[in-house]
Amino acid sequence: MLDGLDLDLRPFDADGAYIAGDLRRDTRGSGFSLGDRACRGLAVQPGGVALTADAAWAKLSLDRVNVALIR
Repeated sequence: MLDGLDLDLRPFDADGAYIAGDLRRDTRGSGFSLGDRACRGLAVQPGGVALTADAAWAKLSLDRVNVALIR
């Protein structure tokens, strides 16, 4: 189903896990789950963008994270 979307899919590896952990202090008051932080952590990688329909993600400004709202 994702093949037709031309997405750059990336594995969630140890580097991504550490970044997700580091994002905890910045997102603690926003109600972000581990999955949310994992997605945003992958978006920190060069050329990475987190796609979301959750407007709260766009409201939380994190210098390292690129977010694109899909609706």
